[in-house]
Amino acid sequence: MIREDLERGRDIASSGDEMARVSSIGRSDRTDHSEHRVKVIQYEDEDKDVCVRYYDTDGKDEEATGYNYHDFSHHTWYDYTRTREPVPAPIEKRECEDIFMCLPFYHGVLRSLVKCSTGVTSGWGFTSKPRENFRYYLTEVINGLLCGMTMLPEIISFSFIAGIPPHVALHGTWIVCICAAVFGGSPGIMTGLSGALAAVAGRYALGVENPTPEQIELHLWSMLFAVFLAGVILVCCSFFHLASISQFLSTSVIIGYSNGLALVIVRAQMHGFLDPKTHKYVVGAELALAITYCVIAFIFMQFTNKIPKVGQYLPPALLAVAVVVFIDLAIVKQVAPHIKVTTIGDVACLTSETALPVMSWTHWNAIRQVNFDWIFVCKVLVLAGSVIMEALMVNDIIKTLSGSDPNSNQQMFGLGIGNMLSAFMGSAGGSSMVGISVMNLKAGSRGKESSIAAALFLFVMLGGGFPLLNYIPIPSLCGIMFSVSCHCFKWFSLPMCIVTFMPQAIRNMHPKLKMKITRSDAIIIVAVTILCNMVLIPLAILAGVVLAAFAYVWESKSRFKVEIYMDNDTNIKYYEIEGNIFYASKRMLTRVFTPAEDPETTVIVLLASTTLFDYTAIETLNSLKAEYASYNKMLLIKGLSHGCIKKVAKMNHLCRHMEHDLVGIETPNLPTLYSRFTGLKDKMNTMAPKQSATAQYGDVQATEVTQGTKSSGEPKEVPPNENTKGQSDV
Repeated sequence: MIREDLERGRDIASSGDEMARVSSIGRSDRTDHSEHRVKVIQYEDEDKDVCVRYYDTDGKDEEATGYNYHDFSHHTWYDYTRTREPVPAPIEKRECEDIFMCLPFYHGVLRSLVKCSTGVTSGWGFTSKPRENFRYYLTEVINGLLCGMTMLPEIISFSFIAGIPPHVALHGTWIVCICAAVFGGSPGIMTGLSGALAAVAGRYALGVENPTPEQIELHLWSMLFAVFLAGVILVCCSFFHLASISQFLSTSVIIGYSNGLALVIVRAQMHGFLDPKTHKYVVGAELALAITYCVIAFIFMQFTNKIPKVGQYLPPALLAVAVVVFIDLAIVKQVAPHIKVTTIGDVACLTSETALPVMSWTHWNAIRQVNFDWIFVCKVLVLAGSVIMEALMVNDIIKTLSGSDPNSNQQMFGLGIGNMLSAFMGSAGGSSMVGISVMNLKAGSRGKESSIAAALFLFVMLGGGFPLLNYIPIPSLCGIMFSVSCHCFKWFSLPMCIVTFMPQAIRNMHPKLKMKITRSDAIIIVAVTILCNMVLIPLAILAGVVLAAFAYVWESKSRFKVEIYMDNDTNIKYYEIEGNIFYASKRMLTRVFTPAEDPETTVIVLLASTTLFDYTAIETLNSLKAEYASYNKMLLIKGLSHGCIKKVAKMNHLCRHMEHDLVGIETPNLPTLYSRFTGLKDKMNTMAPKQSATAQYGDVQATEVTQGTKSSGEPKEVPPNENTKGQSDV
């Protein structure tokens, strides 16, 4: 009976892959609906719980033109799209920002230079249309001053992590901040000595217990020369639009990077509890006072923002330092002057000689003594990689917060110019600072004026306010960094990774345990977090990218599927392949074919989603063709896409055995899910409610092989039925 036929078709279609298979095969026999309206007709049988939908192409029905997305199926969506033209995406109208080849000629270099330097004219209030008013500039200046006050203690803390004097880090911060604001393409982003860059530089710190002044000077200028070369690499990367590599940074890698960086910052804060003379940890009352200052600064950093009005106008870092300095000078020094805590003046005293940057040519003798060995080359590459990775991550975050689309290549160009100029002026380099940038954007900044204001504030404080900076206790800076690391660490990733490795029975016990991600993502998060503390941070990020690529390849291989059909009328065997053919799916593909047992004619049918990804795919098909030829049998390949045809044509000499067809797919009379729609509708209108009939199927056998597993045994033959021959497949 037709209802039984429909019910059996419903059971076959319960698999989404089977529905897609039959739908893709039957489209060649369908009529063109470009001039017809699509109407969905639903047939239901409550007794047998059957629900079948088919279509009536009645051009007079104007009410059936809408699409009911609640009753989605591949058939309805296909018919809906046949009557409409796709709308071009906005991304198609934009210029491609992918990696391109900068030819070593005048026009190629000039074109790249113009594209990278156009950030000079964008992001300013006077260049926007319409031009900004006074309120805009007031907001930018106030936010810039607040960011500068927040950056001041953080940069000093990061300088101790990097193993360089504070004045070198502060000079480098305001120089890089101005250059990145002028030449960069990301308004609102603050730049300076960041935590990741300081952690990388700290790996190459001078590992001598009591270094001489000559050793300190040589190490410092070796670091600055490496910063200069890293800036050159950044400029070259911006020429080639290498900012597109941020597409390979998955969310799992970024979470692992944030967690690892937070742990690196925490480990580096132990220097605040060292005696600057003996280089040993302080004990007794001095240790208790240092811990007290650290806790006070941490509390102010954590809870100042929650105080109404106060947290809105006073930077937490500046307020924490001011309170600790007041307690140290007004209370501790008066009550217990014998208890001393290490200050900036004790470690690296700021004087009038450090108020201005020192030009590099005044230390030419130290620069000439720099050893250009493999360690120095690694230092340059690691510094450049750290700046690139952090800048790209910050740009992605800023894009989400501000709604704008910052130009990452122009930002790298500005950072490269800033690092080169900073090293030339005897100062440390810098990178994008995610925390300060987020604070600046949330305060309402949308232009480059805030970055200029922050840089000028740091320059003024270093040039005229250096006596005040010498009184800052270092433990207070450690408390600030502990707070920064707490905000940097992604705490939600801890239960997420733990729940991921739990059995399903435990995860089903409570709704809050429904936070499982793929185990590969959890492994990437844990691996990057651990590697950031064991090796260099750029190497840890690279390892995370490799693990993510491996997980994607493994998942793509698992989705590879082959279905086998045998047409007894023509004695032709069909292998229908779905999924990418590449190096990981080669073994799964080759073990499906049986040249010795197959008939004289075998056809490989490639679905529309199947692509020949690499040379391994073409070599595999070429080998299969040669293997069938050794048995005097013919293997045909049908359904190659246009891109695959071009790829095969380019290596025509290597594919002598292949014969491909781009025109179409020659398929046998496969089993259909439903009969012809028009005939089905007529039968449904005239049949009895519970009339029974015999299900009819064509003379075809089908077996399915998933993930490269061979079908066992010969498929059972189904006796042909003359009434169904010649029907079109749907």
